[in-house]
Amino acid sequence: MKNQSGGAIFIILICIVMFAALSYAVSQSMRVSGGNSGLSKEKLDLQVTEVLDFFEAMKLRYTKLTTLNKVPVLDISFKNDVYKRVDDTLLCNNNNSACATSACEMYSPYAPDGVKPIIFNDIAATLTPSSPTYQKNGHVMIVQLQAEGIGSTSPDLALRIFGVSPEFCNAYNAKNGITTAYDMNTTMTSIGETVSSSQGNIWGSCTLAASWNATPDRFGEEATIFRGKMTFCAPARLDAANVRLAVTYILQAR
Repeated sequence: MKNQSGGAIFIILICIVMFAALSYAVSQSMRVSGGNSGLSKEKLDLQVTEVLDFFEAMKLRYTKLTTLNKVPVLDISFKNDVYKRVDDTLLCNNNNSACATSACEMYSPYAPDGVKPIIFNDIAATLTPSSPTYQKNGHVMIVQLQAEGIGSTSPDLALRIFGVSPEFCNAYNAKNGITTAYDMNTTMTSIGETVSSSQGNIWGSCTLAASWNATPDRFGEEATIFRGKMTFCAPARLDAANVRLAVTYILQAR
């Protein structure tokens, strides 16, 4: 009886150890590599969905203005009092002096029915950007660039969330069919892009009207995994910057 009892206890202990090992393996499989926050896959998926929902709201607003309300593209303004630089000044490159009424504004409260600006703190990198003139992490700016494999050689209009974490960046790319393993050391040069001509150009202006760049920066020419993608996460600043990763969403392909 003692031998049988001892054997039963041994089997129970083995089961407990195996269950603990299995639980640990499952918990590890729920992680996504590339960052330091150790967020679960479910949390990252939720964050990706929140960003895509914001982009979709912006797309709907943009389509309403340009298609239904017939607002010329160069009259549209992304003015807001939320998105800022590291030095706490507003990202006034979102502005457009050609827009004089709420009918051409993208964001509320400048347009009563506009999109509410969101700061994406949950996906932001923890390091403060190295330049005071850089965009704050998780803040949004409108840019123009020629995205390879989309539209013509004319510049496309894009929304960009600056300073996201590598962990979120990799999860976002995975959601959009792109495989990356970026970390804080990933640079534009390391993925094959030409730094001087791949960062994108400003579109709006702090004091002037928006205008298209005749020789826009191009992205995806060398880093071919991004060709034909309407949204992606990749380095978007100089290699010397300490925070480089940003999410780009093509609002209008031209």
